[in-house]
Amino acid sequence: MFKNVKLADDYYSSDGSFEIEFYLRNEKVSVIIDDRIPVLDLGSNYNVQYPPVNSKPSPQGAWWLVLMEKAYAKLNMNYT
Repeated sequence: MFKNVKLADDYYSSDGSFEIEFYLRNEKVSVIIDDRIPVLDLGSNYNVQYPPVNSKPSPQGAWWLVLMEKAYAKLNMNYT
């Protein structure tokens, strides 16, 4: 499913959209997503007020896996 995953600075467009390519049955399928991630509002009683609903960045602070998860969910018609 994930072949030749490449990330570079030029993958981020000025409008906040990403085009992620998957291979489905040996055919390339492009999925376009935005950079908005659903978050929870925990109120002011917590240190992190708006944590992501399903995922979090890597320990190094990278968000690419969260964006790939969103694109994969959209590919499977389970994300708007």
